[in-house]
Amino acid sequence: MMTPNYIPKYIIKRLVPKDSIKKEGDTLKIKFVNVLSPITVSDEFPDDLSGMVKVKVDGKEIPEDKIFNTELEIEGKTYKVIELKELKGETIPVGAEIMINVPDKDNIVESGKTYTFSTWIAETDNLSFEIERTVN
Repeated sequence: MMTPNYIPKYIIKRLVPKDSIKKEGDTLKIKFVNVLSPITVSDEFPDDLSGMVKVKVDGKEIPEDKIFNTELEIEGKTYKVIELKELKGETIPVGAEIMINVPDKDNIVESGKTYTFSTWIAETDNLSFEIERTVN
């Protein structure tokens, strides 16, 4: 069993600023800021992400089909999670904002309420983090 990578809280606060989660209509918008280092998407990035990404809100897992239909806006281009393989060989620079648009017709979250968001991404050593944020 691999040990999850640890991201210090002070880095997470910069990755996901306090005001970075908003509800607009039927969409949950989450802004990430790449503060770590340039992110190069490996040519070995898997074509099938099934079972490789898990997201929870207050401990309730978001269904994989909703995750795969989530859109990411990166450097002026939009991708669905299921299409991220198109980024192979691309580099996301430090300072780049990544806007994640999660379909939320089921009202998983509501504006003005505070939630705990947790994410797990299967990587070489697994990557996970948890944040508590109020939805604006």
